[in-house]
This record gives sequence, C-alpha cells and structure tokens, in this order.
Amino acid sequence: MERNFIKKNNSIYKNKEVLYDYTIHRKHLNNAVNYVTWNLFPNQIALNFCPNDIYTPVFPLSGLFKAYYFIETFDVKLNKIVSKEYIEPIPLSQNVPYFTSFEQDVDPDYPNHDLNFKKIITTQEFTYGTLKGLPLETKTYSSDGSMLLTKNYYPNQANTLSLSSSDEVIANNKLVSQNRIATPIQVEQYRNGDLLSTQRTINKSWNNNPELILPEKILTSKGTQPLEERAIFSSLKNSFGVMP
Repeated sequence: MERNFIKKNNSIYKNKEVLYDYTIHRKHLNNAVNYVTWNLFPNQIALNFCPNDIYTPVFPLSGLFKAYYFIETFDVKLNKIVSKEYIEPIPLSQNVPYFTSFEQDVDPDYPNHDLNFKKIITTQEFTYGTLKGLPLETKTYSSDGSMLLTKNYYPNQANTLSLSSSDEVIANNKLVSQNRIATPIQVEQYRNGDLLSTQRTINKSWNNNPELILPEKILTSKGTQPLEERAIFSSLKNSFGVMP
C-alpha cells in the first residue's frame, strides 16, 4: 500500500492511496552438485567403506560425490491495483488503520471507512498468459462506471494475428528465440466493449542479418478501420551515423 499526505493550513491530510493485490506462490528448486574425488587417493587402493567399481577397478564408487540442496523462490503475480484520489482530503486524525484483508481496504461500503469523503476510485485488473509478468489484458474501471480494456499481443502470439507476410512471421519467431518478448507487437484499446484504436509494430531482419530484428513499420487505426502506416524506418544507423 502507498499513502500520500499533504500539509494544508498547518494540518496533515491524506490525499491519495494506492493498494496492490498480489498472489504469491512459494516454490522450491532443486540444485544438484556432483564431482569425482577418486584422484585424491591412489588408484590401486579401494576405500574401506565402498568397494571398487567392478568394471573399472581403478575408479572406486566412493570417489563420486553427489549432493543436492533446495533454493527457495517466489512466484509473484500482480492481480489488481486500486487507486483512490480524494477530492476532499482526509484529516490525518481520521485516517483509517490498515485492514487485514485487501477486500476490506478497497470496499467503499466497509464500516468506518472513507464514505464521508469525496474521491475518485480507479481499479486495474490484470490477466496473464504463459509469459510471466506480461499481462494479456488490463481492465481499468473508473468511478463513473466506464471500463477501459487494453489487449496486448506479444511475439509468441503472432500466429493469432493476420500478419502481412511470411517475413514478419519469421521475424517474430526470431524474437521469441532471442527471448525478446516483453514489447507487444500489437496493442488494442477498448472502451465499454467498443474498439477505440489498434497499433501494430512490424519487425524485420536488417542488413541481411537474420539475428538483427528491429521495427520496420508502425501501423495504427481508429475503431474498426483498417490499419494504416504511420511510421516507416528506411535505414539503420548507430549513434555515430554508421550502418552496423
């Protein structure tokens, strides 16, 4: 949780708070260690606590060390962000304490909460796919009842779009193999279910280098209109003006 305060007329007021809802999964990873220690001893001497390997007498089984251990890790997923901006700031003396559950903190009807203060509440909800930390959809609800939806399509989803050429498919597949998947190749904006805009980035390999994948065009459209070219990159130069 974040809370912002302001000073006004020699008094402290809360004017904004942001609450974050996470799902945390605790996991264990297994790590293994093994190495050969037989060369610390004469090859002809079998250690008394383990016999020699019957196929290779000079390598005693006791000379192989194996061990494993756990590493604790956490899978953290951001589910929701609730932002409250107070049109009427709350005096510090009336600031509510932390609750024990996320639902109580974000419920405007919860007893003894901030019902008597005017505010704007914005709620963002995230939906994820197979790419951790990269939302497929972000829904934003406002106090006026409107809902904005952002849909993201990443390089690994290129087959779900109507791509313009086989070169574009190859370029997106290369981005996946290079693990360059954080930047969406298409973003769609909706308001209350109506499509507002679409933006698509077309990538290609540059300078006859199949490993050098960068944007070639940016296409946009309004509503359900066809995509149109808005930006075209015709050459590639580094900061010194030299072609790589």
